[in-house]
Amino acid sequence: MQKPKINSNTCIVCKKCVTVCPKRVFEVKNGLIDYTENSCMLCTHCYAVCPKDAISFDDTLLKQFALKNFTFKEKYISPGGYSVDEIINLIRSRRSVRDYAPKQVSKEIIYDLLECAVAAPSGSNTQEWQFLVIDNHENVLLLAKEIKNFFKHINKLARNIFIRFLSFPIFGKKLIIYYKEQYHVVKEAIDQFDKTGIDRLFWGAPALVIIHSSEKSSLSREDAQYASYNMALVGHALGLGTCYIGYALEAINNSNKLKKYLKIPVDHTVHTVITIGYPNVVFNKAT
Repeated sequence: MQKPKINSNTCIVCKKCVTVCPKRVFEVKNGLIDYTENSCMLCTHCYAVCPKDAISFDDTLLKQFALKNFTFKEKYISPGGYSVDEIINLIRSRRSVRDYAPKQVSKEIIYDLLECAVAAPSGSNTQEWQFLVIDNHENVLLLAKEIKNFFKHINKLARNIFIRFLSFPIFGKKLIIYYKEQYHVVKEAIDQFDKTGIDRLFWGAPALVIIHSSEKSSLSREDAQYASYNMALVGHALGLGTCYIGYALEAINNSNKLKKYLKIPVDHTVHTVITIGYPNVVFNKAT
């Protein structure tokens, strides 16, 4: 079982690790900190709370946080230790971008965004998420065309009144609601794509990230949302724009053909599709 290391020479038996550990990995035995039979989930709370640096982990257990595009000075910010104004302004200034400049996002920047993504919390620290990166505009556009074909098929079914109502016993009102609320918007976007090549799915983005996972985690969807929003906020700080693409998410989750195209396991669920690129629009106000 994976366990943190305890340096008995520096440990002062303050018992903070015992108290903070959610898995109750530690106990006091014969006046020293010892291990229970419980397995560690590598949350590192014990390491973070220890006042004497008496707790450490093998390098093989924990991946060190490392960025490629820029350097930063590591600093722990305690609750209340950061400007509330700045964090609120960052949150309120980040907007969904649907107009991207024809400028490539470097692989190093995308790597850094993924590093920030996996710093997000996950249920019981399972980190079951998997990240699929499409990092050039041509391949993003190819995926848009595949998804367009998916919706062409759905629209063909939805506009047939007999199919809409015959599908009710199996799919309930899904196709009926889709025709009422989405059909015409999707048709307009498909027609525009076919006539002009304008992509109203990914909006000309030069890159996107798809987060998917099996259902091993109890909070897999929430985990992916946390991770992706880390990317969205850090991306904004780096001068990038992002947008969550719900149509792409629904299409991939309802098409084994699209999953095969993307090499996503059929039994995986896509939780987030987020575009990344340099904004071709300037916002001046937070809302």
